[in-house]
Amino acid sequence: MKNGTSPCEGQVQMNISGGWKALCASHWTIANAHVVCRQLGCGFATSTPRGPYFVEGSDPIWKARFHCSGAESFLWNCPVTALGVPDCAHKNTASVICSGKREEGADWYSGCSVWKKSPRAENEGKWLQKLNIS
Repeated sequence: MKNGTSPCEGQVQMNISGGWKALCASHWTIANAHVVCRQLGCGFATSTPRGPYFVEGSDPIWKARFHCSGAESFLWNCPVTALGVPDCAHKNTASVICSGKREEGADWYSGCSVWKKSPRAENEGKWLQKLNIS
């Protein structure tokens, strides 16, 4: 997450093909946010602020719609479809505020070099290939 006051809040971003992309908030739900918080070891989602709550910038935006039930352990376990929206403004990116602090030693997805060496990196790569993301 980006620009929060703690690692458990901020604008939701994913590392896609080696670059960070914000997620479009169109159809972003509290169930999706619960999965992000769980994945980061940050408890559960307390809110999904709308508008440029954490940041309004120029980062690329990934236009995808997640269909999480809220019970998934990782965002990549959720079905996803393309939005088909021609534009998603930076004032409409997904943000999350989670209930708690990140647990010590939590296994989390960040796209960092430590994560890239984990077994989950291979699974994530396969997930992105299924979405035809390059």
